[in-house]
Amino acid sequence: MEWVLKLEARNGWGEVETIEVGRLERRVVGLTAEELGLTLAESKTMLGELGRLVLQTQVEEFITCARVCGSCLNSGVSEIDGPGKSRRFSGPSPSTRLA
Repeated sequence: MEWVLKLEARNGWGEVETIEVGRLERRVVGLTAEELGLTLAESKTMLGELGRLVLQTQVEEFITCARVCGSCLNSGVSEIDGPGKSRRFSGPSPSTRLA
């Protein structure tokens, strides 16, 4: 059996990014008591990765917001195309995510 732990980040513009935190695999047949649930080491690893990803996502959004003027940021649109021609602002792509 396999479990995939994912983090769903929703930014201020309503965009959703799903980030894989980690995977766990367990056999189903012949389980012992020690193989049930998570080990302490697995739990610490997953929690550490979750914390790192939350921090990284927050910093990325902060940097993205710092690049947009305050009035555009409040409305969620950018006036870079000229008066009356707004385009939705979107943050950095998942491909720019640090490893």
